[in-house]
Amino acid sequence: MKIIMDELPRSSIEAFADKHKLEMFVGERTPFYWPDGHYYARFNNTDTKGDGVLIGEYGNGPTKEIAIAEYARIISCKTIVVDAFSGGKKKRREIRVPLLHTEEKT
Repeated sequence: MKIIMDELPRSSIEAFADKHKLEMFVGERTPFYWPDGHYYARFNNTDTKGDGVLIGEYGNGPTKEIAIAEYARIISCKTIVVDAFSGGKKKRREIRVPLLHTEEKT
């Protein structure tokens, strides 16, 4: 039997960020917000394209690495909008996100 695979494009979040010149922002929450995770992560000046609206999505986690991995999972296979509300020299960009993963440390 012949099987033809149509797999989703894949990338590490690090390679994806480098390719599209994106900066990762990781913030630390005050203890009051720790039930959702001590850290939150997202690309700077980036929103996710929703059903007619832009959504500010974050990855949450007890460590920076887990928050980034969660963000990679959340934005995978979605369209992100970079600099949606920026004026001047920056132009709005829409980027289709592949299936993301984080690079393993050895």
